Amino acid sequence: MKWFRPILASLLCVFCGMNGAGTRLNAAEADPLPCLVLFQLNVGADAKLLGMETVKVIDLLAASHVELPLQPPQSFLEAARKQAEKLDLKSVAKDGRPGSTLTTFAHVPAAAGSTMPRISFEALDGAMNSTSDLLLLERRGQMSSFGKDLGNAAFFLMYYALPELPMQTQAQREAIIEAEIQRNLANVRNGEILSRKDLSEKDQTIVEIMASSPRNKSLIIRSRYLCNEVKMLSLVSITPGTLTAEDSEAFERMFKVFRFR
Repeated sequence: MKWFRPILASLLCVFCGMNGAGTRLNAAEADPLPCLVLFQLNVGADAKLLGMETVKVIDLLAASHVELPLQPPQSFLEAARKQAEKLDLKSVAKDGRPGSTLTTFAHVPAAAGSTMPRISFEALDGAMNSTSDLLLLERRGQMSSFGKDLGNAAFFLMYYALPELPMQTQAQREAIIEAEIQRNLANVRNGEILSRKDLSEKDQTIVEIMASSPRNKSLIIRSRYLCNEVKMLSLVSITPGTLTAEDSEAFERMFKVFRFR
């Protein structure tokens, strides 16, 4: 999958706040927001997990490092502990001395009254984000990447905002969205659009596409673009077609709650 590495280098973007402003997204009250739980792992001299502490809970669909006043349920903490015990922690305990490290586990809270609670979004478990400068459509901003096993696994999320662009008319908004669609497809070696949905509302233009890469048909590219008179937002995921049913459900929820606030 060598071809996939430059894609990751150029496209991996998540949770961007442009010009220093954090962009928040909206969600239905009955549909809890996906989140990331940051843990500190304490590792013994024998590379065994001694304990883990919750550092903070981060809003998955908001600006970087937006902390949520949320206490993860015990069932999630127990599941996260089991996942942490599977990690290779040898490098943490150096020279026979205990150490500590940070990792994340994604959490999709169950909706009120749900009989099938989702505990963890495993496709994101263990992924950490990083930020860098971004120049996009002649606009500068901050870009954060969030992916897992970069260069080896075909999974990442992308989120950024494009402020200060002419978006007053429907035609302008559609032109900006179309340009972004083509840019993303070019970065996955001229990906092929499989389906397109117009989800536009009265005050915003919304387009979602499903696409595939001609170089690797097993990858599913899903993009949702939101544009109003003020900002442009884009959420893109590239995942294997072999996601578990639970992870697929979590992706559905994540795209569903992707809205302007």
